[in-house]
Amino acid sequence: MRNFKLLFWLIGAFFLGLTSCNLNENDEEPMYEVSFTVLDEGNALEGATIIVNGDTVGTTDANGMLKESFLAGVFPYSVVAEGYEDYTNKSFIITDKAVEVSVDLVWIPVTSVVSFSVMNGEVNVEGATLTLSEGTVLTTDEEGSAALELLPGSYTFSIENYGYQTQVDVPFTVEREDVIIETEFELVSENILIFAERGTGNLYSVLPTSLTDSTKIGTVIDEEGNPLKGIRGFVVDDVDNKIAYASLVKSEGAGVYKIDLNTLVATLIYENPDTGTTWDAMSSLIIKDGNLFGVAWINGHGHSYVKLSKDGEFISYSDITANNYYGGFLPMDNGNYYLGNEGSLDLYNDLMESQSSLTLSGTDLNLSVDDFRVMSIAKLNDVVYAIGLDDLTDIMHLTSIDLETGVVTEIKDFPTTADDKQNYVHALTTVPFYSVY
Repeated sequence: MRNFKLLFWLIGAFFLGLTSCNLNENDEEPMYEVSFTVLDEGNALEGATIIVNGDTVGTTDANGMLKESFLAGVFPYSVVAEGYEDYTNKSFIITDKAVEVSVDLVWIPVTSVVSFSVMNGEVNVEGATLTLSEGTVLTTDEEGSAALELLPGSYTFSIENYGYQTQVDVPFTVEREDVIIETEFELVSENILIFAERGTGNLYSVLPTSLTDSTKIGTVIDEEGNPLKGIRGFVVDDVDNKIAYASLVKSEGAGVYKIDLNTLVATLIYENPDTGTTWDAMSSLIIKDGNLFGVAWINGHGHSYVKLSKDGEFISYSDITANNYYGGFLPMDNGNYYLGNEGSLDLYNDLMESQSSLTLSGTDLNLSVDDFRVMSIAKLNDVVYAIGLDDLTDIMHLTSIDLETGVVTEIKDFPTTADDKQNYVHALTTVPFYSVY
């Protein structure tokens, strides 16, 4: 009986020992949460890769965070992200509680594309010069665009182009994204003056802000490529399609031409006949009621008011009582016209009947006003301008004329001689800036 009790006790102790061994083997070591936060200058950085003990743990979420659990211990780790310096050779230690690891990565500066778009309203401004503070000089293309790559930082640019208001030291900042800079480029004036050089066919423009400076637009040529010499009258018709008309002096045929201002190619639309309505020159041109009008000296009739269609069809002419008319045909807002004379501007009504005469005067030492032949007249921004010849010096002058007082003020001169009229200039007129640029 005693042996039986001993056996029972031994068997119980055996099984109790087995149970204790199983409990120790299944008892896991505690795990602790590690919260990784990756920042970029204090802002959450998504997509950074966390590497612990050489193994990739995962990538940060939109909040720049990643959470993972580890046993207690010392763990080497790294954080890497495209475009940033690697964060390596660091460790975190877990003892008996959760751990927070925060890393602020250093961004590696790279260039961003800076694109300029230069416009005047809805018009792309081609040929504008952009000068940046770091030294780069750009020129806008036909789309009004220019671009370059810059490192992050603060910059300025200046922009200039003929006919536009210069902008200086305009600031802009480049950060980490591409930059688009849209610039509204204002015109100096919606309209400008142009004139033609008689002996070359060259057209020149004059800005109201710089009247003493003229800039060559180009040379008008005929369909055979020859310079269109002897331009006497000039008028722009269709700004959108850039169409103009010009009349020539008698020595060059006294014909009327239609000009494509995109190419400056001129096509003869009216050839001055040898008989009948032959004129010495249609000295000025305007457009009225869809037709061309001009004043010309018609053989056998004297000064006449001539009407042509835009296709070059001769419609009519009527005599006018103009004495010593030399050029200039300036429509006024009230329907009247000024015609240029020697020492005066003569006013006519819509029927080309003489109304009055404005005597020119002035004390300009460079100009003999009494002998000043007005050859062309134009009005720009409420100021009347005239090109004329000083009979005493044979010098052509660009002037302004006060229609209230008749006072003439010289702006610039065009030296020439009585025998050589190659430098004579005519066809002064006002045109929209975009008709020739």
